[in-house]
Amino acid sequence: MIVPMKKYHFFVFHKDHTGFIEGLKKLGVLHIIQNEVMVSQTVVELKDKLKKIRESIHYLHSHKIESFQYNSDNIIQKPEDILSKISDLQLEKQQSDLKLQNVNKAITYAEPWGLFDPSTLKNLQAAGVYTRMFSCLEKDFDPSWAKEYRLEIINVRRPHIYFIIFLHKDEHADIKADLQSWPEQDAGTLMVDKDKILERLQKINNELAEMNDYEIDCLRHYEQEVYTLMQIHEVHDQSLRLNDEKVMLLSGFVPNSAEVNLQQYCEDEKILTVHTPVKPTDNPPIFLKNNRFSELYEFIGKLYSFPSYSELDLTPFFAPFFMMFFGLCLGDAGYGLLILIGATLYKRKANRALHSLLSLGQWLGLATVIFGIVTGTFFGLNLLGDKFAFLGSVRNIMLDSNQIFNFALILGFIQIIFGLGIQIANKVKQYGWKYAVTPLAWIFMLFAIADISILKLTGPVSMYVIYGAIGAILLFNDPDSGILPNIGKGIWELYGITGFVGDLLSYIRLFALGISGAILGLVVNDIALRMLSIDWIGPILFIVFLIFGHGLNLMISTLGAFVHPLRLTFVEFYKNAGFTGGGKEYKPFGGKV
Repeated sequence: MIVPMKKYHFFVFHKDHTGFIEGLKKLGVLHIIQNEVMVSQTVVELKDKLKKIRESIHYLHSHKIESFQYNSDNIIQKPEDILSKISDLQLEKQQSDLKLQNVNKAITYAEPWGLFDPSTLKNLQAAGVYTRMFSCLEKDFDPSWAKEYRLEIINVRRPHIYFIIFLHKDEHADIKADLQSWPEQDAGTLMVDKDKILERLQKINNELAEMNDYEIDCLRHYEQEVYTLMQIHEVHDQSLRLNDEKVMLLSGFVPNSAEVNLQQYCEDEKILTVHTPVKPTDNPPIFLKNNRFSELYEFIGKLYSFPSYSELDLTPFFAPFFMMFFGLCLGDAGYGLLILIGATLYKRKANRALHSLLSLGQWLGLATVIFGIVTGTFFGLNLLGDKFAFLGSVRNIMLDSNQIFNFALILGFIQIIFGLGIQIANKVKQYGWKYAVTPLAWIFMLFAIADISILKLTGPVSMYVIYGAIGAILLFNDPDSGILPNIGKGIWELYGITGFVGDLLSYIRLFALGISGAILGLVVNDIALRMLSIDWIGPILFIVFLIFGHGLNLMISTLGAFVHPLRLTFVEFYKNAGFTGGGKEYKPFGGKV
């Protein structure tokens, strides 16, 4: 849910302003309102420094070697010295990489000509003998050239041939071949240079690897310091100067749950405050607070957008559906068991920052186990087959492909209706009951259509419901308009029935992905079983292919099982729930990076 906010204005004497800001930073609850003011040069410089720190941390992580033997004597204490050393090593590494590229190109050019001494060429030229280097395709080489000129073949590297012709000063070689220039150095000398560059690159990598967890932690603390300092200067910039700059006005939002602490601080410091309830037009920040289960899915909603302050947070409403959709898309109890066990084991030693993600993995793995049992699939094995008759009554809860198809459509119909119900609640909350008539009419119409086409429970009553729903849509789709404009807009609104049909058909992907994953698993098993017939190495190939095939299928199917429920959530569900979004995240002053 969205935590309610209060809007605060603080009037502070200019001499007390710095101390007041320090106190706000320690409280860490106020989201500063950003005014359209010019950013100071100090803030720009701090942002640049923050960027450099983050890039340096990432650079150190990319060069970290787990098995590297660290030397504690080489630890750098000061963060500025760490940044300076990283910058120097990074620059030298870039220069060395460039040198290596040039040397490799030179080696590639010089290698066909073998080892030679440049002084020999100079001596020949001094004696009046000139050398010309040529290369051509082997098929274009004319043996008569060797009779006509003093020619020596140096190397043959198919499809090319490399040769030299010795000439006197006034002679010319008139042959159809590519004239080459002598390499500045021979390949042997260049290889020595390459070894030196590689040796230096290795030392640079070792120096970066030596900057271990201590330096990374040091930079992270420094990052927090710079970030906090940047925030303080930003708050100074955002404070308006009143009464000849003797009074500073600062405005911001605070969650109702943290209001008591803020008020107590202002009373203790004798700060004049004015606070008002938040209106949607104030564009307050969004602070989400959900139960432990729904909280795991908050990051999924953030991938799309934060809700606006005036609407409902959809996280707790789409979370159970997303879990079910993932389980149905992956649809293999064996794969679900792997995800569940893997997430559980890794959670024991993983960083706490990953715990929520791994907890989500546990829930999604559990959903996959449940729906894998319901669809009767275990590592590509069809549990509804005759071979698994020993499962007995357990197979009664398993669905065949037709039943899974129908189940996917039923789930889709339920979520669409549920989304319309949320739209009703949102519109009543924001605008009043008149604006909720249209989505309510759509709910009645969809149920009536379902009854006429499939259920056949109420007979002609459903037709009257449809007529009534059409009338409501024509007359109440825009309560602020007159009757005639309403009817015109209502006719267009009724065309939206095609959208509902398209939305419902989109849920077939839940069935299709589950079936495709099961078929791929079945194919993997079939190919692996055929490998058993191979003499000697058959059992080994059988195991290796099972691991590889099911591993690949698991990765592909898991990606699809995440992406497609994401689409159903953001397109079908959000649209029917009337989601507007556009909210900005609550970022309290003094909070962590």
